Amino acid sequence: MLNSNLIPKWRQKRLLRTTKRNGHDYPKRANVTFRRDSDCDINEEAVEVNDIIETMLFPAIFRTKWSKNLTDKVTEDMTDEEKLTFFLADFLRIKAETAMCDKGSSDVLNLIASFMPTVFKCPRTIEGCRSFVRNKVPDVAAIYDEAEEVLVDEARILLMPFNKTVKHVVKKNLEFLLPQTNENGIIDINLQLHTDGVEITKSSKLKIWPLSAVIENLPGKIRISKSNVIIIAIHLSDKTPDFKAFCERFVRDFNSGIQVLFHRVNDDILQTRTVKYRVRCNMLTGDIPAIRSILNLQGHACQYGCIHCYCESVTARSVFGNGNKRTYVSSETFALRTNDSYKQDLNEMTTRGLQASFGVKGMSYLADLIKVPEDVAIDYFHTVLLGPFKEDILRIVNSYMSLNKENSVVKTVKVPGFIDRQFSHFKQAIEMSIFPSEFKRKLKPLTELDSYKGIEWKNLMLYALPTVMSDICNGTSKPLYLVILSLANAVIVLMKDNVNAMEIKKSQEQLYQWFTDRTAILDNDAMTLKAHQITHLAEIVERHGSLCHYSCFFGEGLGYNLTRMISLKTLDKSLNQLKTRLTDYSVINSIIDQMEKKVPRESKSIDTRMCVRDFCHHHFVDSSLEVQEISEFHFKSYLIKPAYDMPFTKDSFVAYKSDQSNFKCAIGVVKSVVSVDTKIWMILKPLKIKSTIFDKFPVNSNDIILDRIKENTMFDHYFCLEEYMPKEEMTAYRPMSYFAKEKSHLVVIDVNAILYKCLIINTPGEKSICCPIIAPFEHN
Repeated sequence: MLNSNLIPKWRQKRLLRTTKRNGHDYPKRANVTFRRDSDCDINEEAVEVNDIIETMLFPAIFRTKWSKNLTDKVTEDMTDEEKLTFFLADFLRIKAETAMCDKGSSDVLNLIASFMPTVFKCPRTIEGCRSFVRNKVPDVAAIYDEAEEVLVDEARILLMPFNKTVKHVVKKNLEFLLPQTNENGIIDINLQLHTDGVEITKSSKLKIWPLSAVIENLPGKIRISKSNVIIIAIHLSDKTPDFKAFCERFVRDFNSGIQVLFHRVNDDILQTRTVKYRVRCNMLTGDIPAIRSILNLQGHACQYGCIHCYCESVTARSVFGNGNKRTYVSSETFALRTNDSYKQDLNEMTTRGLQASFGVKGMSYLADLIKVPEDVAIDYFHTVLLGPFKEDILRIVNSYMSLNKENSVVKTVKVPGFIDRQFSHFKQAIEMSIFPSEFKRKLKPLTELDSYKGIEWKNLMLYALPTVMSDICNGTSKPLYLVILSLANAVIVLMKDNVNAMEIKKSQEQLYQWFTDRTAILDNDAMTLKAHQITHLAEIVERHGSLCHYSCFFGEGLGYNLTRMISLKTLDKSLNQLKTRLTDYSVINSIIDQMEKKVPRESKSIDTRMCVRDFCHHHFVDSSLEVQEISEFHFKSYLIKPAYDMPFTKDSFVAYKSDQSNFKCAIGVVKSVVSVDTKIWMILKPLKIKSTIFDKFPVNSNDIILDRIKENTMFDHYFCLEEYMPKEEMTAYRPMSYFAKEKSHLVVIDVNAILYKCLIINTPGEKSICCPIIAPFEHN
């Protein structure tokens, strides 16, 4: 056996983790002089590690984990030119990820080319590298070659060739779109438009305003993938865009007729097929000021600030002394706007020579591409999360003024904020909880609310509000907490994929009641435009489906990604640099697609354990079945990783349909994912459910509000577990016989029985609450 002291400590840890997972022995350290992880030994060579890997029982597993460089992605039958193409694409990708400058990239390329065989003809400059890879995908490069930068009133606009961009995205995703061909042989492509502004730096007034679109026909996570977002135009200025100039070319060039593209079946030139498609704009989403600007409406502070009804705002003085403000009542009693009424308002404005009529001051800059207001969605990202929800959480945490009615006497009282014990309880709970791979941003402590991003407000609403905060929102803050909970409940129901008409109707009633209850506590401070718009959410869902399908997370993500591509943050240079780097990004993705066609992704299958094979043969009563274990499984935008020889992992909790559960669903830990004669099954260990989260609310809570929530809720899928799930158990490895010992408690379910992936919220009182993960696909 080779001396393991030749392996650096960090590599020993990697081998240790892998060997523990597979139940093998691993090299042990001898008693020698201590060395730091960063120390280097001149005798260390990669061959030592490779030799040790070869001594393992399943060396292929270790080799796969060990190396992820370019040479593992190419095959011997590839030409030198193909290998060079893949290398340069990887180089451009690494350059973008590390924000390497062009000069530094050229220096590195020159060094690499100096040591490469001359037969490869590797470019020595970044310009040569870009030219080389763009020539490999000329159709993609041509899209950005046609992009035009124009100067309009001291602002710069990058105009993209819209029809070519759409054609490229459609062709790229034909595997999802072809099954949607209608009886006339046409694919109807529905676009969702978005616009909003993002500052390119905190110290600069320059703002970037992308006008973008996504194809609604695509699955959630695919739809908002950065490579599938269609950029229509990008405006750069220190002022609000001139939306007429911004949208003019897009509206003029928009082709609503039938278009044709050619594609090859299985990349075979002899099997070329034609595909017909037709594009229409189905929806516009964004925050209130951006939407009103692009639709040529008066600003949101006008008398008629709601796009969806004729509610007239009233200027009133705050009862808490916060100055004058425009107030809006609930939408319950107001007439809804329609496209016909919008046209009447336009006509009346023109006929009577008015500056505006009911907030309409001119024809929409998107012309007839978007029907106002039917095709205008309300985004819960800006309207709910960054609106009343955020405002009320800040009130509870920091203190607020409230109305108090006693014996028909109305008084204003100050409700104190949280104290150290409450902050500490929340922080401990978040540190103890088990957040899966879908969480790119974990929750921060409540002391850092000012730095919360949109995704963190979403996670707070979905997971911490109904669980951890129910423990610490007590006393005088409890009434406002329950009002926030009623808002969260109605919104979460409307976020469901399969929300039905009855649930929409009940959610509408709950939102009307939420507005009333909130106003009773905060008076006219609660009567904001966003609060009014929230009472329209159910109508929007009835027309366009789940709230998650048109949130602005993808648009906000796009804006911030574009700003990160810009290092020359000046008006005259930024867009040209952005155009170059967008071209790099699109070219890289196209080459990667080509690579994956030539070298398909490695299978996620692993060596099937004998105990799992025996278990499946016994369960299906057929010893001839072919059983293959799978290391991970993607399902409904979730990543599920089984807990092989551990009690559980962060990606192993699921909720599933079960006739044997006394609750809405059952909860289990995935112990193995298996393919049995090509059909996918999950082997689970069921977890015992103690109660729903409603049963943990104090008995002195407002029963009226809780009873209303229970009538129409998703919180009956939030469970208190009987067994505590400490985070430390995720690293508690068990011997290989662990699965065999558990098999009497295991069940086998069809993968389609999975409802949600779950996360575990642990509280300092050693209680575990299982919550469904809702809409993880929204974030790109």
